[in-house]
Amino acid sequence: MERAERVGQLLLARGWRVSVAEATAGGLISAALLKVAGASRFYERGIVAYSKAAKLDTLGMPPYLYNAQGSVHREAVQAMAEGARRLGQSQVGVAESGVAGPGAGSSGLPLGTVWAAVVTPDGAIQRELHLPGNRGEVMEGIVDAVLAMLEEALTPGHAA
Repeated sequence: MERAERVGQLLLARGWRVSVAEATAGGLISAALLKVAGASRFYERGIVAYSKAAKLDTLGMPPYLYNAQGSVHREAVQAMAEGARRLGQSQVGVAESGVAGPGAGSSGLPLGTVWAAVVTPDGAIQRELHLPGNRGEVMEGIVDAVLAMLEEALTPGHAA
């Protein structure tokens, strides 16, 4: 069974729904979850918040947070995940933001630097990732890492 299927089963077992806020992955996390048969029973919505305005206006990230460090840090992805959760009225919120390349971009962070967060009623997990490869490989790596974080947060006995 694929990880996205396990995540779907874990969400269904709890009667929870997930909302996803993606920046760097551009919708690929949502696509992975939506490939699962019966996704309509656990998937609420996905938001591709690529721009600063989308992160602030749509997800409600506090401007001071963005202005202090940009969107590629622990507090920013936490705010994005909480915003997705609030917008979707979901039990689970997921978010990621990073640098996919081809260069470091305006943040000055190295290629492959990504922060991700999963927020549930039980708590939150945030993780800094350093993913190898080109733009597409970094994007795919984000999907794998975030699905693993979701599985971890949803596994019974895990304290998020």
